[in-house]
Amino acid sequence: MLQVLPNQEDIYDMLSLLLSDRIVVEYSKMPMNLADKYVATYLDEAGEIGALCCCDPQFAAFAGGSITLMPPDATKDAADFDDLTEMMVSNMYEVMNICTRLVINDETPHLKLTEVKKFEEVQEAVAAILGQDNRGDYTVDIPRYGKGSLTFFVR
Repeated sequence: MLQVLPNQEDIYDMLSLLLSDRIVVEYSKMPMNLADKYVATYLDEAGEIGALCCCDPQFAAFAGGSITLMPPDATKDAADFDDLTEMMVSNMYEVMNICTRLVINDETPHLKLTEVKKFEEVQEAVAAILGQDNRGDYTVDIPRYGKGSLTFFVR
């Protein structure tokens, strides 16, 4: 494994600074089904995939909405229908960019967030890293907004 697989405490430490110090991060007992999920792709300097962070529409809407204090009801509707506003998607991209720090440290190759797209759009490109065992599934409960899921894959 070249990159770091974040743990529950690391995720809490990073996301609590952005979203709320009252978030709850837990290991998920159920691996995330990636269909209809958002995939953040992190590439190394050679252009190889070093890590992925996948999130469901709930996490994307709630994290994206909470950063700019969007009304919780609006984010819940967006999550339920996977109809995120442009602002939610843009904010979620920023959250995924900050999450880069969760999969690297001083001893790992540098990674850069290159895109956030729906799984169906990147499925073939990310297939190799999905077949590895270096995976961590989590739920994140954001106060006032709700619970969503995150899954990290690292090389």
